[in-house]
Amino acid sequence: MSQGMQNEALEDKYADRVRELQIEVSKGDPFNRRGNATDRTRVELLARYDPDNLSRTTLVKNMHLMTHQKISARSKWGAIPMSEENITASAEYLTLLERNNQIGPNVYKELRAMLDNWARDDFSQADVEQDQLLRLLNANRGFSNGLATPLEEELYILNNFGSDYLDTLTSTLDETE
Repeated sequence: MSQGMQNEALEDKYADRVRELQIEVSKGDPFNRRGNATDRTRVELLARYDPDNLSRTTLVKNMHLMTHQKISARSKWGAIPMSEENITASAEYLTLLERNNQIGPNVYKELRAMLDNWARDDFSQADVEQDQLLRLLNANRGFSNGLATPLEEELYILNNFGSDYLDTLTSTLDETE
């Protein structure tokens, strides 16, 4: 199977679920045209920010890694869960950057809009937002192939964060798409 990998450390019931999801995701994209990476990557469970060393780049990188859970892309290098805790920490850091004149008004507005969407569990533009974050990082690759399906997102969560993070799963597309 091209989608995901078996994780020996998962509890048996979740390892079984991962195998089910791998099969279902492969059925939905048998020729891997979406090229969605749902396998394990470098994971950080918490978005970390240093208030003594303010960095717009750190914020944008962390937000970018958070979007990996919600989008389809050929490869994903790193992951941070799209959790309420990480969204809140990012929003607080953005405010700190703005108060200390470490971020311009246009970028502040753009990042604030993304974080406000995420705080409302609105991930309908996560693919577009991910690409905007990559542009802010001056990237020339890694752009999304669209939103992840709910099955792809669940597989990504289980492979990267574990079952404790299933509460971060939200429906970004109808199951029928």
